[in-house]
Amino acid sequence: MNTVIFTLVALLLILFIVIQIFRLYAYVIALKKDEALLKQHVPEEEHYQFIKGLY
Repeated sequence: MNTVIFTLVALLLILFIVIQIFRLYAYVIALKKDEALLKQHVPEEEHYQFIKGLY
């Protein structure tokens, strides 16, 4: 009986994780297509490029 319960819980957990990964992937795709976000300038990017150039 315990094996059946643990198996069902494991399957539900795997299903939940797969659904969350799919939702995250869809959210990332939607963010990549948003033109307003792509045009924003991140101030830290200039500092990162400068420090990267020092090495």
